[in-house]
Amino acid sequence: MIWKSTKSRKEIQKKFNKTSNDIHYKNLKNVTKIIGIYDDHDFNCNNGDKDFKGKREIAELYLDFIEEEIESERRKV
Repeated sequence: MIWKSTKSRKEIQKKFNKTSNDIHYKNLKNVTKIIGIYDDHDFNCNNGDKDFKGKREIAELYLDFIEEEIESERRKV
């Protein structure tokens, strides 16, 4: 989990950037289409729900990380 125990947007982005620049991740992206999914555990808390204030922000950072298209239906949630 990229953002486990990470509180700020800047820290989360920094961890995504580190992963994006990892040679193994780059190699994977060269041979595989990355399709990601996030759930309640990805909101930096167990069972994060609709009331979790950072939900949308973290989802956007994640969708940016996996290079989800801007027009994607997943961004309209």
